[in-house]
This record gives sequence, structure tokens and C-alpha cells, in this order.
Amino acid sequence: MAYTIYKSDGTGVTVPDNAIDVQFYSPNVNGAGKGLGTQLIGRNAIDYGTPVAQNFLQLTENFCSTIAPPNATALQGQLWFDKTNVILKVNISAGPTAEWAGLSTIADPTAVTGYDGQVRVNGSTITIWANGAWRQVYPAVYS
Repeated sequence: MAYTIYKSDGTGVTVPDNAIDVQFYSPNVNGAGKGLGTQLIGRNAIDYGTPVAQNFLQLTENFCSTIAPPNATALQGQLWFDKTNVILKVNISAGPTAEWAGLSTIADPTAVTGYDGQVRVNGSTITIWANGAWRQVYPAVYS
């Protein structure tokens, strides 16, 4: 008999018996055999070891890839490490289209450029990268 598990918003996901469900997994997103996502293991599924190991690896590396997880499989709150921009991102969208927001990181104090939300600390001066430039936030600058 299939079982139902629940996402944090209460939405049920039914996992069929004797199967490895791939509704949250895109098997060829990075090319043949280089999938991205999580496979759900049904009761009494045969050969479940590889999908379980793959799931743990994907979770450990935060779905590390040069392209974002597909909209169809990305869940709100899911983390993704963007290898191209070298930043950890989170999906903030609850809808059918993923919206990946970068999490703030600390930049090298001498960094000339950054990405939106990145923080740079140089001695007692704190700046944040916003709209294409470093903006000083501490000590406060009044204009």
C-alpha cells in the first residue's frame, strides 16, 4: 500500500509501493546520468541503495550545480549551491517557478566587486554590495 508523506506546508506527497519515485528528481538536468534532486523510496522497492546514497550526496552538497534545480522539482526553502557564481542560494518561491535568492557571504576586504547582498568587512568598516557598488553601512554615513 502506498504511503503519503507531507511537506512543511501540509501538502501530501504519495509514494507508490515497489517503486522509486522521481517527482522531485531530474535525471538528466546536468547531462545524461547527472541528475539533480531527491528520489523518494517506496515501500519494498528493489535496488534502493543507490538512490538513497545519491539522495544523501545531493543533500550534502546542497544540489551543487552550474544550473539551478528545475522549477518542477525545486521546493520552497531548498538550498542550491551555484557553482558558477560560487554562492549558496535558497528558493524563496512557493509557486511553480523557483526564485533563487543568494545568501549573504563575507567578501575579501579588498574585493573590487561583489554580488547583491554580499558583505565586506574592512577593519571597523562594513559595506554591502547593492546595485553594482559597495555601500557603507557601518559606521553609518548620513547624506
